[in-house]
This record gives sequence, structure tokens and C-alpha cells, in this order.
Amino acid sequence: MGSIITLSLGRLEVDWGKNSIGRDHSLLFFPDDVKDVTYFYADDIKEKKPGYVRSLASIKIRLELLGYTLSACRKMYENDLEVSEYVDSTKIPYEVFARALKKVDVEKIRLPEDDPEWYDFGEWIVKNVLEDSEFIKSNL
Repeated sequence: MGSIITLSLGRLEVDWGKNSIGRDHSLLFFPDDVKDVTYFYADDIKEKKPGYVRSLASIKIRLELLGYTLSACRKMYENDLEVSEYVDSTKIPYEVFARALKKVDVEKIRLPEDDPEWYDFGEWIVKNVLEDSEFIKSNL
């Protein structure tokens, strides 16, 4: 099965890796940030395990020191649009995408495992995110 490492905002994964292929996000946290975290698995299985927990606001400076500035995020987003096989002629400008993310309640977003039809994650994003009520209310 292998081990998985994720960096998440609620249930929304920002970054992930499997079997030792992934970024070590522990530099964003302090040793006393380890708390019980809900892990979500297939078939609606949830399990509590130790994990790092800290508010996004409290790690903002560390994220920027690691290179995740707003301008770097814009470049990553635009580069991904150019090479993604899942993006067709419907390309969302970065400004619109960033505005939507600022308004979305990440705890209410539908995820692929919530969908009765399982998709590859990229396909699922293209088919579902723009129809998600949390993104719609953000006035994309």
C-alpha cells in the first residue's frame, strides 16, 4: 500500500507524495504542532492519527521563505496551464483562480472520493470544480 505524505487545507490537498517521493513539509511546523488529525481513506473510512496542524496564517512567512510567494504561485499556475493535458480551451486566468480560492470554504468542497463516479483527479477537477457550489458562490 505504501505511505502517503500530504499538505492540506482541511480536506483539500495542496501537495502530496507516496512511497518516499514527496516533499517534507515538516519545516513549516514546530514539534508541538503534532495533534490528532483525521485521515480520509476510500469507502468513507476516516481514522485519527498524529499529524502536524497549524493555521495557514501562522505558516505564511515560512511558506514564502520556502519559495511559495504569490508571484511564484502565479508562475507555477501559469506553467501548469501550459503543460496540463486536462486543460483545454477553458483556461482560467490566475487572478480569477486566486480570487475564488480566497473565498472558498475548503471544508465544504466536494472531493473525488465524494463522487459516485471515480475519476482521475485531473479529469475530476475539470468536470467538477467549476460546478462546485463553493466555487460558484465565489463569483468565478
